[in-house]
Amino acid sequence: MLDLSMTGLHRCSHIHKALGQLDAFRGRYLEQRRLQIAADLQPPPNFLEGYQAYLAQVKHWMLLGCVLLVARSAVACVHVPS
Repeated sequence: MLDLSMTGLHRCSHIHKALGQLDAFRGRYLEQRRLQIAADLQPPPNFLEGYQAYLAQVKHWMLLGCVLLVARSAVACVHVPS
């Protein structure tokens, strides 16, 4: 299992929620993730020579996505008193 702390993301999410800015935070976060994925997952110019490194990057992005989904589900189940 990956040992990846999502504490910072959870903290930012709670702060923005308390400030009434959760939708804006979510939009900025998702846009930054899209830009990062587009930059990181460019196929190599000569795919046959660089496909293993490329597929490793894709695998890491997929694993991170799974961790984020699990963390999001866990946060959604936690009641935070106002």
